[in-house]
Amino acid sequence: MSSRSCFHVRPPNNTVVVLGVSLLLIVDMALFGAIGATVWAIQMLWIPITAAGVINGIGHYWGYRNFESPDASTNIVPWGILIGGEELHNNHHAYGTSAKLSSRWYEFDLGWTYIRILELLGLAQVRKVAPTLRVAPIAKDNGIRLTIENLNTAETNLCTSIAESVEVITAAGPDVYLTADIYHMMRDDDPAAELRKAKGRLIHCHVAEKELRSAPGTKGDDFRPHLRVLREMGYAGAFSFECGWAKSVSPDKAIAAFRQQLGTL
Repeated sequence: MSSRSCFHVRPPNNTVVVLGVSLLLIVDMALFGAIGATVWAIQMLWIPITAAGVINGIGHYWGYRNFESPDASTNIVPWGILIGGEELHNNHHAYGTSAKLSSRWYEFDLGWTYIRILELLGLAQVRKVAPTLRVAPIAKDNGIRLTIENLNTAETNLCTSIAESVEVITAAGPDVYLTADIYHMMRDDDPAAELRKAKGRLIHCHVAEKELRSAPGTKGDDFRPHLRVLREMGYAGAFSFECGWAKSVSPDKAIAAFRQQLGTL
């Protein structure tokens, strides 16, 4: 289902309802000329009666995707006109609390146009729109893959789990990836199975032992639950040790201990 929860409309009376319907017709005529009347008539029919069926059917089967949301939602076409912008259904699923559904320069959300007009008239207030992340396309153009990393709750209140981190990169778009830090997962008892939520977006893993953030082989922590999940996912990225080093454990010893666990999966 589709709804825009982050704009507030004042409770209408009958006069406001008539004004809103009339304003919709005027805007359609101004934007599209005489054919605007046809657009208006279709909107009056589709929005209350068939929009949910169209969106929940076609909008999960056919179209294109700007965001790798954890569902089958698609943008049917880039121009959200006939169903008030809900044609951009993948954008809506990626940021369901956004009052604006268009996210690319070539996309058009007619519903956002109406909301802005209502806001200018003092009849609505926009509370939230999707953030614009500009660094990812620049990084991509320069051959750089941008990632974020999950941390534990003792260090931050943002991206403190794989699930939350995946939600952030999904909203940011297809050019942002995840570095999974197994140490932070272990510190917060984040289950190894959570890694599956990052399938297709995970490109690097950090490894360190739980208690002292020490190198593998220092205390003998078992990383195999995480490694098994990664193998099942088909993970082909790299591992790096983001850790402190005890005098008794050299990099060669840590690598050997980690390889031993990989070899016993």
